[in-house]
Amino acid sequence: MRQLTRFLIIPLLVVPGLGCGRSERVPPDQDLQLYPVTGKVTVNGKAAEGVAIGFQPADGTPGSGGFALSGPEGQFEATSASGRPGLPAGKYHLLLTWLTTPDGKPIPRDALAADTGFVNQLPERFNTVEGTPYFMEVNAGENPPLNLDINTKAR
Repeated sequence: MRQLTRFLIIPLLVVPGLGCGRSERVPPDQDLQLYPVTGKVTVNGKAAEGVAIGFQPADGTPGSGGFALSGPEGQFEATSASGRPGLPAGKYHLLLTWLTTPDGKPIPRDALAADTGFVNQLPERFNTVEGTPYFMEVNAGENPPLNLDINTKAR
């Protein structure tokens, strides 16, 4: 029993330290200049509320990326991983998920998706770096609003 306990405890002590090196390789977002990224999301031409947009940095782009959630008219504003508005200049893969209730309505803001029987209205491939067809570049200074029309019917 003592050997089994040691076998179970040692990985628990080692595994939490594995992620510690990432912060040394990627500069924290709070130390980077951020630039506003705003826009509107439509799905098959219609404004879409509740689309989650992950901004995954491409190779060579500083920082840890960011996130946005579209509002009632599809509007969004990107927030860096550190919680500040904007993103560092660079190139990003856009990872997309649109969780709704089973009848296609937005998940209420005060509800947990898991409690609603949520459904992802977008193809799963849109939420992977390898599968997403959506990409953008953030430039230093002002950026025009990103009009992101997600086409679920195209291959």
